[in-house]
Amino acid sequence: MGSKFTYTSHYFSVSLSYLECEALYQQQIKFLMVQDIQGKRIQLPKQNMKKFITPQGIQGHFELIVDQNHKLVSINLLK
Repeated sequence: MGSKFTYTSHYFSVSLSYLECEALYQQQIKFLMVQDIQGKRIQLPKQNMKKFITPQGIQGHFELIVDQNHKLVSINLLK
């Protein structure tokens, strides 16, 4: 039998200026803490958000998809 994968989506917003992003990536901090729309705190490795940095920083609403073991599958910018 094939295994069934179960994925869970979490939705959250981020609003960081470019200067805040610059400071975050210059520090030894490894994780970015976010809170999803249901109030659950989620720890994300900061390198997973790096692709979303623009000259304005990181701004937007995101979908985080994790597997049944809480391993990151993807992060999508919604708007």
